Amino acid sequence: MMASGPAVARLADDAIRAGRQSSLAACPTITAIDVHAAAAAGDPLAVEIVAAAGRALARAIHGLVMTYDVERVIVGGGVAGAGRP
Repeated sequence: MMASGPAVARLADDAIRAGRQSSLAACPTITAIDVHAAAAAGDPLAVEIVAAAGRALARAIHGLVMTYDVERVIVGGGVAGAGRP
């Protein structure tokens, strides 16, 4: 809900509609790929959104690990390939 590709794109779109400044405003339709690329280029709004998504994902993984005592967590999906930012 917070770290999926559509959620990341929605957060960016909502922020721009609310008047936040970002290079993402030039995108006709914002995607998670656009947000991650803008974050990698240093766009402050995109960095904020990617960081928030990362924190949400980390909290979810932490909860799973603590609840089920798993040894390994594999993250998949499109956002998993986004890279370092």
